[in-house]
Amino acid sequence: MILVLCGAGDASARAVHAHLLALGEAALLADAAQLDTARQHVRIGAADDAILVLPGLPELRPAKVRCVLNRCPYPAAPPGPDTAYIAEEKFATRLAVLGSFRCVNAPSPSGLAGTERAVPVLRHLAALAGLPTAPWRAGGSEGEPVATALVAGPAVFGLPPALHGAARTLAGFLDLALMGLALDRAGRVLAATPMPDLTQAGAAGLDAVAALLRA
Repeated sequence: MILVLCGAGDASARAVHAHLLALGEAALLADAAQLDTARQHVRIGAADDAILVLPGLPELRPAKVRCVLNRCPYPAAPPGPDTAYIAEEKFATRLAVLGSFRCVNAPSPSGLAGTERAVPVLRHLAALAGLPTAPWRAGGSEGEPVATALVAGPAVFGLPPALHGAARTLAGFLDLALMGLALDRAGRVLAATPMPDLTQAGAAGLDAVAALLRA
């Protein structure tokens, strides 16, 4: 089975879930906020030894879940004292649980839904990958995005074919199987995200995401 784990307002992840069901895939949908109250067991050092029980879903184990579409946001800080500490504890718990499953994208300490990088670092990596990249200056404007691109495994949407290889290279640098790019009017990279709009490339994009999860 495939688990789609996302925030309550993540419409594009829900579109992927619906697309998987239409393809005949056994797909489950869960709100990432439930991770904070779910029953879970993780044995550190044994990646395949984990149990996750979410409300209304069967018991989830890495051996039973082919893949998790990981759209897990940073946990919200609760009101009251020690809010930052509580949020960090929730982050660590989510990271440990998600790290026990095959996730697209894989969680990391820099982002639960996949690696995130500061703008100057990202643009440097994009340039190294061979993508046209907007310049960055400390204190200056980060630019106005007017278009987006999507990388879903080997499939690339929203960029000229000549740049598809460079986009995949950047995704590799960031360890992202799913990546979105924000582009300026000149088609230069402004930013990248592990949480792109998965519906931006229409049915072809949904097919590519589904193929990635089913691989």
